[in-house]
Amino acid sequence: MHHPVLFGLFAAFVVSRIIRFRMRRRWRHAYGHGGCGGGCRGRFHRRGPIDLGAPDVEPRFGRRWGRWQRWGRWQEEAQAPVKAAAPVDVAGSLELNQRQRELFDEVVDKAKARLATAELAEALSIIGREPFERDAVEFLVGKGELADDLEHLHFSLTAEQRTKLRSVASA
Repeated sequence: MHHPVLFGLFAAFVVSRIIRFRMRRRWRHAYGHGGCGGGCRGRFHRRGPIDLGAPDVEPRFGRRWGRWQRWGRWQEEAQAPVKAAAPVDVAGSLELNQRQRELFDEVVDKAKARLATAELAEALSIIGREPFERDAVEFLVGKGELADDLEHLHFSLTAEQRTKLRSVASA
């Protein structure tokens, strides 16, 4: 009925269309068109590079340049003189009277015997807060005579002295 040559031509035409479709699809993906024929303007199709906020500095000479820069920074750090922080005269900056000065020295000497430097600074900043937080002091130094002495020191200071103490202790 039907001629075998027509079936052969029809099959060849279908196979060529399938091959052509697959090859065009591969080419679209290979050349960065995203597989949508260049017509997509949606979420996945971008024109040009995406700026992620990174610096645009290219490393010079590859990995060796990075090593050279690290070595140079290491040399600068080794040659830089170490500056010791100048001790802060807390009592002098608060402008304490004689009685306040004696109380301050007594309490700080007791606190230095029991607390580390960071904990002492935290205790002094708690003393400078308004209102006085007894629970915070007890959490830091424990219940007892030292907490009572810190509370007494808080109430012996004026509002301006507490503000200065808070700023000096937090620095």
